[in-house]
Amino acid sequence: MNDLIEELRQRDIKLWRDGDNLRFSAPEGVLSPDLKARMLASKVELLAQLSDSQTAAARIPHINRSEGIPLSFPQERLWVLDQLEPGLSAYNVAHCWRISGPLDVGALERSLQEITRRHEVLRTTFSAAKDATPVQIIHPSRTLSVRQASVPASELLRFAQEEAERPFDLAAGPLLRATLARLGEEEHALLLTWHHIISDAWSCAIFARELSALHAAFHTHQPSPLEDLPLQYADFASWQREKCSGPAVATQLAFWRERLGGARSPLPVPADRPRPSRQSYRGALLTRELSGELATKLRNLARAEGVTLFVLTLTAFKALLARYCGETDICIGSPIAQRPNVESESLIGFFLNMLALRSDFSGDPDFRELLRRERSVVLDAFRHQDVPFEKIVEELHPVRDLSHHPVFQIAFVLQPPGETVPAFAGTTVSPLPPLVTTAKFDLTLFVEETRDGMRAMMEYSTDQFDAATVERMLESLELLLAGIATDPGTPLSRLPILNAAQQNRILTEWSGSDQPYPSGQTIAERFTECAAKDPDAIAVIEGDERLTYADLDARANRVAHFLQSKKICAGNFVGLRAERSLAFVIKVLGIAKAGGAYIPLDEQEPAARLAVMKAACAFVIDAEPESSTPTDVVPPAVRSDGPAYVLFTSGSTGIPKGVIVPHQGIMRLVVNNDYAPFRADDTVAFASNVCFDAATFEI
Repeated sequence: MNDLIEELRQRDIKLWRDGDNLRFSAPEGVLSPDLKARMLASKVELLAQLSDSQTAAARIPHINRSEGIPLSFPQERLWVLDQLEPGLSAYNVAHCWRISGPLDVGALERSLQEITRRHEVLRTTFSAAKDATPVQIIHPSRTLSVRQASVPASELLRFAQEEAERPFDLAAGPLLRATLARLGEEEHALLLTWHHIISDAWSCAIFARELSALHAAFHTHQPSPLEDLPLQYADFASWQREKCSGPAVATQLAFWRERLGGARSPLPVPADRPRPSRQSYRGALLTRELSGELATKLRNLARAEGVTLFVLTLTAFKALLARYCGETDICIGSPIAQRPNVESESLIGFFLNMLALRSDFSGDPDFRELLRRERSVVLDAFRHQDVPFEKIVEELHPVRDLSHHPVFQIAFVLQPPGETVPAFAGTTVSPLPPLVTTAKFDLTLFVEETRDGMRAMMEYSTDQFDAATVERMLESLELLLAGIATDPGTPLSRLPILNAAQQNRILTEWSGSDQPYPSGQTIAERFTECAAKDPDAIAVIEGDERLTYADLDARANRVAHFLQSKKICAGNFVGLRAERSLAFVIKVLGIAKAGGAYIPLDEQEPAARLAVMKAACAFVIDAEPESSTPTDVVPPAVRSDGPAYVLFTSGSTGIPKGVIVPHQGIMRLVVNNDYAPFRADDTVAFASNVCFDAATFEI
């Protein structure tokens, strides 16, 4: 039943109760006979699942137009952004259609005027009232002026881009622009640009359908075939404000407070450049076509696992982010059309709501398990979708930062197949490619089903990402989807995200594995060689005290002799006080020469943690042995893959665990590293806490 409800919602099919009857509305062409039959067969269960907000009682009343009309919550968010950065074009929505054939320009202009008359929101501007609260101002007789221009066909894309980027003045309006570019005798391009505050993707489809119907009528000198609208967007905005003060929304807010509390923000996606201190919204779009064979496999997998294609592709994208970030707590946003009843289905306006989808990817689950988890996340979000995202942000009180959006900075959209294109009698109409130079989020993945397969499009912030990086990310997504389609039982950590060339570069070229180093030596053996080669060179300086390599070797040998007298041998762990000092260096080398491995003990640690660490030690050395201690040391039978030292984890999830580091790991790090070609006169500061791995390199 949950799967059926999810499928209906993803197809924008609305359900509501009317007493004991089930009512529904659906966009044209999406309700197949099979789906309708399944809905009727599950009528009782569907009625039981519907929330109170999805009943016939949720009718939207008409409001008085003479008073200040409030903005909807999503409108208010865009208005605030515009106040912070006037003239921001990131929320311009642009469409450009190329028209070949004899176009009836008069019928086109009349059609655009009629659409503007029908929908109040297209005649609306936004200003602050005396108390600084934003209000809608509906202009009763404002007409849409259609700009006409002659444009060479070769310049169309540039011209369309400039039109799309021209900013709007929310207070002055109009917030819809129409430009008809004449490209030739019977070649035109219609450019429509509006501000997101008055429309959404659903509205664009309504606009195209009405434009087609009206042009067909006016071209043949017939009256408008469209019925008057029973409702206007301003009515919805006022109703939404009142509804969000009710008990049902308070319950849903509690859900979101619990679900999103403590979510990491922003998600640490590896980028090419640091995030700027203020979001510029500069962006671009890259596209990758996925094969029909892969698309078919993914659809079959979705059916077999009882999920929609939305859930499957969303889960795959989150899996990719989890691998890229090394995180298991992944939260991204996805838009949903929040049109509460059938009357709102035919309205142009900003009904969009964003759902924050937070997932737990811990435990290295396989993809089937990830699908089960994600299906639950999506269904829970749909059940609590009535709360505007803006109210959720207000409830969470996140630290506001102009560099990024609150709660999530990455979005996912499953696009409906194809773009709604208007029809004009006697012409052929085709859409131009998306005009994208902005990015509302760090990354937004659009997935679209096509006639030949699927298409993945990534809108990205050019402040943070290079095109080559995003291209690799899209390739990784395709590889991951192919791996999922082949074996959905693969654990998250083993899902493929690299091609053969990338794997070779990382595992071979970048690893330096072809560079020789003394992998068969211990650090004690290597140090003894160095001390014999240049015994009078300065080895360690602390204050005024300086030790040559010969001095350091002798004092380390005394420590080793002392430890061997205490029966310390190969593989034993020796504790020593954790302090940056010349004495610490001497003891570290002495423990290595005796065959042991050192464990640094910080007396400031909690007693329980310190007890666990001391329990692992065969001996704890405090003071350095007397100078009379012999320096003749019996070389221990220690292998280079034996332990050199042990560091303990934080123990935040239980008992601290010791991590053993072998001699050959230190040899590879120090003797033949890829980043620090030392000279004989170089010096290194012993600056790191000795309980931290960085101290190993410094010593």
